[in-house]
Amino acid sequence: MKDEKSENSLHASGAEAKHEGERPRERSGAEHDVEPGAGNDVEPGAEHEGEPGADLHPENPNAVYSAPVYLEPPDTVWERFRRWSHGKKRVVYALFLVAIVSTLVLMTRDSDVRSLSSFAQSYFNRFTKETDDWAYSIGNYHINERELNARFPVLLRYTWGARGASAVKNDAAAYRRYLRDQLETDLLVHAALREGALDSPEARIVLENGVRRLIAEYYLYTRIRNKNSDFRVNVDQSEIEQHYAKNKEFYASRGLERRAALAAIEKTMLEFRRERLRNRLFRLKMKVIDELRDSAGYRVRDPSKFR
Repeated sequence: MKDEKSENSLHASGAEAKHEGERPRERSGAEHDVEPGAGNDVEPGAEHEGEPGADLHPENPNAVYSAPVYLEPPDTVWERFRRWSHGKKRVVYALFLVAIVSTLVLMTRDSDVRSLSSFAQSYFNRFTKETDDWAYSIGNYHINERELNARFPVLLRYTWGARGASAVKNDAAAYRRYLRDQLETDLLVHAALREGALDSPEARIVLENGVRRLIAEYYLYTRIRNKNSDFRVNVDQSEIEQHYAKNKEFYASRGLERRAALAAIEKTMLEFRRERLRNRLFRLKMKVIDELRDSAGYRVRDPSKFR
């Protein structure tokens, strides 16, 4: 009778049963997967792990979500927490929901200033450790050559295009100008953080607008760049000399000696080519914008309606 009751208890709970040296009968063949509590020495409840659907009640599939019946007291802190959280599912779900909604609310509030300050501060936090290859330091931050050397070719391509960057990547003077620009930029950003210049509504508006423009410019760059892009503007000395030789009398009549005339010619040619490059980039920009207008389906209201 005792064995019969134990076997009945085994089938009711789906747990392992060991009593008086007798184990539950294990079925074989096609019947092996019929009885969830039969066969194999496993921990209580472990027979269901890794078998999706094996513990679903045939008449009530939602029974798995009901409160379980534990046959033994919890033996670890984790087990006590697991049982508590399973019994307090609604409380746990509510806490998760509050956390998610609170995060979204905070993200949609005027936290842009803090985000910009955090972004700037996180940049300097990468350089708190002084390394052997540091290039310059500001306060307790030490910007290293490895970081600067990694940025240099990327910013060259962004500024001058792929072909233009390849022509100046080994230019020592260009690298010195880049290094000076990085140092001056970091000095100003560090001062802005130290003095709290980013903690105002005005800063949020100005910086948000600047970031938006940078994103737009970078996206435009990704649309128009190619391996032959060259955004440099320069004039060969031979071109200047040829133009001067053809117009020597004109410059002499204006009282310009040769050196002053050559400088004026170079300046004029550079300005002309810069303007031509700006016009070409503007046409490319408008082409991209026209394509986006057709695909985005945007609408524009008359400004007099809301001002």
